[in-house]
Amino acid sequence: MSKSLLQNPKRNGFSLIELLISMAILSVIILLMSSMMDTTSKIWMGARDRTTQFRETRLSFEYFSRNLQQATLNTYWDYYYDSTRTNLPPQNMDETPSRHAPNSELHFLTGQTDKLLGDTERYRTHAVFFQAPLGYARNYTDMGNLLNARGFFVEFGDDQNTLPDFLKDRITPRYRYRLKEFRPPGEDNMIYLDANASDKKKPVVLDQWYQPGSDLYRGRAPYHELVRTVADNVVALIISPRWSEKEAKSRKLNPEDLAPEYRYDSNPSPPTDWTDPAKHQLPPLIKVVFVTISEKSARYLQDRHGSKPPPELEIEAGLFEQAGKLEKDLARFEKHLQESKMEYRIFQSILKLQGAKWTDVQR
Repeated sequence: MSKSLLQNPKRNGFSLIELLISMAILSVIILLMSSMMDTTSKIWMGARDRTTQFRETRLSFEYFSRNLQQATLNTYWDYYYDSTRTNLPPQNMDETPSRHAPNSELHFLTGQTDKLLGDTERYRTHAVFFQAPLGYARNYTDMGNLLNARGFFVEFGDDQNTLPDFLKDRITPRYRYRLKEFRPPGEDNMIYLDANASDKKKPVVLDQWYQPGSDLYRGRAPYHELVRTVADNVVALIISPRWSEKEAKSRKLNPEDLAPEYRYDSNPSPPTDWTDPAKHQLPPLIKVVFVTISEKSARYLQDRHGSKPPPELEIEAGLFEQAGKLEKDLARFEKHLQESKMEYRIFQSILKLQGAKWTDVQR
């Protein structure tokens, strides 16, 4: 052993205190790095979830827009009889038509979903139902411009009908608000069918074609085959038919006054007078609003409330009932979502319907 090593024993290594201090510093550094990595991972996963969720909603918004813009009524000019308020002559054949007016056998309808489909617990906000040449059939392909019934609305429920039978008992149901599409094939387009055809003593009813749970579809297809999910976590759908700015200005009205309570019915029953601007005509413009929450928020709500509609997404009474208050109502609903700490996003646009050939019959 060399003499220098015996004379300087401290040069052989670190002291115990130095090692302990080094280990403590290293532990703090590792802890900080681990915490930073965990936070970064959570931020990245959260951003990925939000991006994925809202990308699905964006795609569904584009799908909805494409379908709605193809709505048609095939409107034509026909005789108008004052006594029947239609193009059908009265029993008194001596009456002559009073004028020509737009006419159509098809139907375009918007309004409060619970009033149209009849379930205040299951449905919310607005719905739209129409006919469009989408070419969808059950037993045929390449049907071109085959006329189809279409509809969109928001519904609360589980996803069990979308799962294969062998998974239904193995996967926990996911209760969500969802954007739904009513899409019967061309073979089941009931636009011309009388709901009371089997009982000649009852009046003709032609306004149940848009109700997937009505007697018209019983025996043809179950509800879950007529209605499919377009996007999860869409908690509000707002449909506001409008005049163009030019048309509204000429009438000294606001654009939303075309459907002040959001209801637009091109073929009302009983028939309205010929002066009804919506009769047998498509609205020139439609403002559409989607409100959607993230999947993370939806999971949190299901953990808290199970199969019940969550109060955090409750829409205050009176909201989205007057078209002139849309922006204020939307701001109040946003504030409620923020106070409930929901991750949300709003998509909105004003759509021009391709088949809208607006004519002011009063001029």
